[in-house]
Amino acid sequence: MSVFEPARQTPGIFHRRLGDLTVTVLNDGYLDGSFDIVTNIGKDEAERLEAGAFRRTPPRLTVNAFTVSGPDGVTLIDAGGAGFLPSMGLLAANLSAAGIEPQAVNRILLTHMHPDHVGALMTDDGRARFPGATLVVHEKEAGFWL
Repeated sequence: MSVFEPARQTPGIFHRRLGDLTVTVLNDGYLDGSFDIVTNIGKDEAERLEAGAFRRTPPRLTVNAFTVSGPDGVTLIDAGGAGFLPSMGLLAANLSAAGIEPQAVNRILLTHMHPDHVGALMTDDGRARFPGATLVVHEKEAGFWL
């Protein structure tokens, strides 16, 4: 018996209306976590607890970005991990599926500058993916990474 496997999943987007704003969750993919960085509990115990809760081990963590659309334009919060891991890089396609063109993004707010949050700021050929956007990042965060 053969099982149908789609070439790709449905777009990873979810919209929520908040007053005059629309918040959209945009899936960028996933990364597999590790119990090696967990403190105050041993790796074996952490794996046992996860398995007991029917959770995958190692834990698979979704990577998401968000847009907030309203009267002041479109703010992108984080930019996914394109190029960081093969399991990431869906942000551009999911932005398109949500009907948001890169030119429409006028602000990008980075919560922090880890690779899974800044990966889609540039295209594969080195151009700014959101050419009209102002980048907003805390000065201490920028000072650490730049």
